[in-house]
Amino acid sequence: MDEPRSVVRRIVRPGEDTPDAKTMSFLEHLDELRTRLLWAVLGLLPVLVAALYFGPQLLELIVRPVLVKLREAGQPPEMQSTSPFETFFTYIKLALIATLIVGGPWVLWNLWKFVSPGLLRSERKLVRIMLPLSGLLSAAGVAFLWAVALPTTLFFMISFSTEIGQEHRKPVPLPPGVVLPQMPVLESDPPSPKVGDSWINSTFNEYRVCLREGTKDAEPVLWSISGALVRPGLGSATLKQQYKVDDYTDTFLSLALGFALAFQTPVVVLILGWIGIVDQAFLSKYRRHAIMASAVVGALATPGDPSMMLLLGIPMWLLYELGALLLKLMPPRRDEMDDVPIDPDEGESNGPGMPHKPVTTNDSPDERFQNASWRPKSYFDPTGEKYTPEERAGETPTNDTGDHSPREGSSTPEPPPVDPYNNPHGGTGPDRPA
Repeated sequence: MDEPRSVVRRIVRPGEDTPDAKTMSFLEHLDELRTRLLWAVLGLLPVLVAALYFGPQLLELIVRPVLVKLREAGQPPEMQSTSPFETFFTYIKLALIATLIVGGPWVLWNLWKFVSPGLLRSERKLVRIMLPLSGLLSAAGVAFLWAVALPTTLFFMISFSTEIGQEHRKPVPLPPGVVLPQMPVLESDPPSPKVGDSWINSTFNEYRVCLREGTKDAEPVLWSISGALVRPGLGSATLKQQYKVDDYTDTFLSLALGFALAFQTPVVVLILGWIGIVDQAFLSKYRRHAIMASAVVGALATPGDPSMMLLLGIPMWLLYELGALLLKLMPPRRDEMDDVPIDPDEGESNGPGMPHKPVTTNDSPDERFQNASWRPKSYFDPTGEKYTPEERAGETPTNDTGDHSPREGSSTPEPPPVDPYNNPHGGTGPDRPA
């Protein structure tokens, strides 16, 4: 009597009989997963502390594009916080997101240590290439948004909004005897102003007045009024550009996620090429469809701005071409580990959890396929012969005369015919003919 088959699987690849190879039960797998998750969470704690410490600088970095474009458009570089907790909650949210992003590689490394023993060599190679490439492309997408796409879109939106509703009045000469007062315009504040001194800071577009002189222990106290730049004959903007901190950061994070996902186009193309779904001919044939798809994704992933749609759609098309180039440089190769041998007695493959057992037989691969007891009955013949509907899988194809004599040009005699109603798995069945 055969020994009962164990339900546990080895966690090493086929044929890898190393001293560290061991068999793990289901509960041991759960314990390993718990340990990895614990280490992943503990590793995120110092990253969270650092993110909370540098949170104000991170918030300043995110809002810098909108402040710069407001100043360039002649508007006061200011943002609103309409709730006592709005800025603080925004700071906490950014710190948590930064923790997940910066600590992501540590979490993925622990996850990799848990799942990698059960992967094949080709699968490990795929992960080792795709994960760093995906992280690099995600960082490139967010950097492109912050440095190029977002400033361009903000300048267009701010300039478009401030020109709506402006009043026009033609300049006229001064009345006789009227002299305009002179106000010094400075690029920076004076170091030691006196009480009552006033000037215009052209860098910040502010009118400033000194209220208290500086001392050895304290700096001067200044009072300022922000203003917008206007052209002669035009009134100030009726639609003030005053963005909320929370709304702006949510918009930035949504766009960052969209750009990070859109920049994964080369990874998607490379994976589809390696698994055999697309190839160079397919990518060239459907290039126009890819351009149209890039435009559609750019329109859906952005808030309806034409400039933002182009700034996302064009990079997506270029990344599609980059994916085609990478697929050409790294074409798919069939790894020797992919050809997992089949056990005819079990009807299953020797997967990652089973040791590699080579098949020892003198038959050819085609004969082993024909004689395998697990093969389902079908009309497919791997030797290239064509069966007629009257013939069944496992029978010897007949020649033109209807007998089982060898065909012309055949050097070996054909095997005797096989009973098509014979059940290789045991039993005769009630439908067996007499």
